[in-house]
Amino acid sequence: MTNYDWMVDYAMLAVTKVAEEQGEWAAESALAILNGENPSHIPIVVNRRWDLFVNPALLDKAHVRLPRHLLQKAVKVGSRG
Repeated sequence: MTNYDWMVDYAMLAVTKVAEEQGEWAAESALAILNGENPSHIPIVVNRRWDLFVNPALLDKAHVRLPRHLLQKAVKVGSRG
């Protein structure tokens, strides 16, 4: 398993951050500061969105079965090895 998008071809399962979410937070924070908000009052938040990838070839080789609903939501990727 990985949380890095560049590793999706080498992992059975990947849960990766959506970079746009971080950019949106940064933009909203910058606008709040420009509007007079004290930076120390802007909360740090955890990511709420992610991309999900599965590698069916690696899952099959390892005889790992994931729940169907997880497989249906995930983007299928191929193994390079």
